[in-house]
Amino acid sequence: MTRPTLTLLSWNLFLGSGAPSSVFDHVRKHWNVFFFERGPRWSVEPAAALIREHQCDVVCLQEVDGGSWRNGYRNLVAELADRAGLPYYEFAPQRRRHCNDGIALLSRHPLQELTTTVLVHDFEQRGLIHARVAVGTVTVGVAVTHLAAPPFNGSLRKKQAEHIARELSSMGPLLLAADFNCDPDAPELMPLKVRGKLRPLVTEPTFPAYRPTHRLDNVFATADIRVREARVLSDRHSDHLPVLVKVEL
Repeated sequence: MTRPTLTLLSWNLFLGSGAPSSVFDHVRKHWNVFFFERGPRWSVEPAAALIREHQCDVVCLQEVDGGSWRNGYRNLVAELADRAGLPYYEFAPQRRRHCNDGIALLSRHPLQELTTTVLVHDFEQRGLIHARVAVGTVTVGVAVTHLAAPPFNGSLRKKQAEHIARELSSMGPLLLAADFNCDPDAPELMPLKVRGKLRPLVTEPTFPAYRPTHRLDNVFATADIRVREARVLSDRHSDHLPVLVKVEL
């Protein structure tokens, strides 16, 4: 009997501003895109093309714009979903005011029991989106988040990991995709491994895209999910590289 499979892509899109070429270009892009850039969003079509190329069933995004003054009120989540052929999606804001960016969950299949949770945070809101996706006769939980940024937020990331583990404790078979903003072996992620019984699937570095040295982006899975493929893609359309996993359910 053939097992149903699911292909998931996780990617921090850097607000659609494209890939920096160096540390200096990275700083310049950060300044421009976070404060006043209203120009084109270079990574929207390349990201959609990548999703189509790999026939992704679920896409988990971080730092994606849901429509704001800063980018001329373009809803990049809706644009990506439309171009990639993923009719079901949910967005949760991280920043408001002039820059409405956050996390998003896009799917080829209907999102069942869809829930959006605001995680414990300080000045910058962080969230969690989770849902169930039916693939054939099998249902799997999928979730996306983006933990607090380094360098001084290790204790806050641990509290967020504990919050996520509580929220997802009853999900059963589960894939959690995120920009964790820390190494998968970091102590602050232990609640996901111990209480959530999740394991990281990807071992390669993802950040910065022009010289990857940090393993910030990953997909965690429960033990009852069989992994066919888990790798970092080389497509440079953001300051992070995308993560692709294909699993049997």
